[in-house]
Amino acid sequence: YKIYVEGVAWSVSRKYILACDSPTLSMKDRYYDFFSRSLLPGQHFWPISADNKCPSIKFAVDWGNSHPQK
Repeated sequence: YKIYVEGVAWSVSRKYILACDSPTLSMKDRYYDFFSRSLLPGQHFWPISADNKCPSIKFAVDWGNSHPQK
């Protein structure tokens, strides 16, 4: 699993994280680049709640481990 979390400014690392062919967990963006506007939650990344980060990450990892074919 790879986790993408923005800092206080736009980050270039998202495209490298997505290219790793690992499940990506990501919070809602504040900044967008040319390709991130078309990324879909559940298809390109697993959405993580900004208010409940730890429970959201645990749920995503538990779900991913029990559904490896998806």
